[in-house]
Amino acid sequence: MRNLLFLTLVGGCFNPDLSESMFTCTAKCPSGFDCVAGECVRPGTSPTITIVEPDDGDELDAALDFTLAVEIVNFDLNPTIPDDLVEGQGHWHWFIDDVYQAGVSDTEIAASPLEAGCHVLKVDLRQNNHEAVAPIASNQVSVYSSDGGPTICIVTPPAGETVEPGEIAVAVDVRDFVLDEAVAAGNGHWHVWVDEDQADDHFFTESGTVTIPSEAGPHRIKAELVGNSDTGPHPPIVPPRTATVVVTVVE
Repeated sequence: MRNLLFLTLVGGCFNPDLSESMFTCTAKCPSGFDCVAGECVRPGTSPTITIVEPDDGDELDAALDFTLAVEIVNFDLNPTIPDDLVEGQGHWHWFIDDVYQAGVSDTEIAASPLEAGCHVLKVDLRQNNHEAVAPIASNQVSVYSSDGGPTICIVTPPAGETVEPGEIAVAVDVRDFVLDEAVAAGNGHWHVWVDEDQADDHFFTESGTVTIPSEAGPHRIKAELVGNSDTGPHPPIVPPRTATVVVTVVE
């Protein structure tokens, strides 16, 4: 009885034959197992998914389709949904800037062109009921889509960030556009909105601060490039050049 109790304390939920994944863990697992996402698993046996095309940092043509290809290990893609879920089988979901696009049962797809600007492509493995596998298997890359015109990307805060309410820093990456007060083509500044409220400031540099409301849940930050004017409203860039991220205020 003492030995059994000792094993339970050390290993969490202990599987005597060690053939399957352990269950809950915080740090310590039986010899030969690692604690991954709260589960004791044999090294190299957990499912993984990796984006192999495009590469992180790639520049894409905003007028062309692009290939999204993944490498999957220890997991079988199953294009059908069986009556009973089969462990180790399923599909993957992909996202653009945290927005769900589709479920996929192949290792390569042709994706529609991305709007000009910076984007994060994310993929994760799902069982056939669309629930995430455990431990979670996910991967993401950042890419830049160019159409030769000015672009603005929000680099801080990153999409999906969890934040405290109040003032937070916003930093942008602006390309093919000059941030200054000159009234000239290709020169201007950027405006920023939180949800539907525009901040009072006009930013002539690549950083600024905005106030995030205290309401728990998602909040949308949008930045937009505009021109300068001495006499009236700031002229918009045509087509509009915007960037958006969603952050979440904690309870």
